[in-house]
Amino acid sequence: MDGINYDDIAYNFLIGGDENIYEGRGWKKIGAHTRGHNNNCEGIAFVGDYNFSDQPTEKQMDLLKQLLEYGVSAGYIMENYKMYASEHFDDTSPTGKKLIEALQKLPQFVDITNETHPAYTKAKCIFHVKLIQQFHISPDSKNFSDIGYQFLVGGDGNAYEGRGWTKQGAHTKGFNVDSICIAFVGTFIKEPPPAAQLSAARQLIQIGVENNYIAANYSLYGHRQLAPFESPGKALFDIIKTWPHWSNKLSSNSWQEPDPVKPSAKEATHRASADTTSN
Repeated sequence: MDGINYDDIAYNFLIGGDENIYEGRGWKKIGAHTRGHNNNCEGIAFVGDYNFSDQPTEKQMDLLKQLLEYGVSAGYIMENYKMYASEHFDDTSPTGKKLIEALQKLPQFVDITNETHPAYTKAKCIFHVKLIQQFHISPDSKNFSDIGYQFLVGGDGNAYEGRGWTKQGAHTKGFNVDSICIAFVGTFIKEPPPAAQLSAARQLIQIGVENNYIAANYSLYGHRQLAPFESPGKALFDIIKTWPHWSNKLSSNSWQEPDPVKPSAKEATHRASADTTSN
């Protein structure tokens, strides 16, 4: 076939939005869907984009269960099989957040997240940053003009520019005008970020101070201190609280109030905030 140059569709089966099962390569032929795992797994694709507003229907999930049950009864799938999202093994195959949420309800599904595998590759980090940007600018979600954060740091030890130093962010209502937000890609509720990711954040703050984008006497906060959210995750927040300039003294600003008037472009911001992402 043209394009990827496969001899057939890559998946063994597909489940459509019309709530039908479509046979691709079937049970007896090796698929071409997940490099390194094709010879010992069945590739079942959901037709659609399940990143933001769309989510699989109950009927689609029932069809998945029926397909798997038949595979077990017919001897094509082992009784103690495990189910994984393709994006856990292939950075170019996003499964979709809404679909993963539905799969998490199945007992056979194994959720490989940053909690157990925090050391992302560069490709994985780029994928997550782009996904977050799409979520922020989508009319069906936040409808921002761009990603809300000034910077993001990944488990690969790299910093990714969002709005940058000179553009106001859209991350913490009431505080956007005089703060720089650095988001950690991941949740880090139980497990801390890798050392390279923490180092990237601290280096960013230092660069901001040296170039007068952040005031020398800045205060450092976790997003959860400025808004009623559980980010950054506790494992990361406990680390941030040990860093220089962390503060538990807040101004009169409130996340419920609009941002104050933007200061002069030459005036350094007096806050740096840390957040985590779950996309």
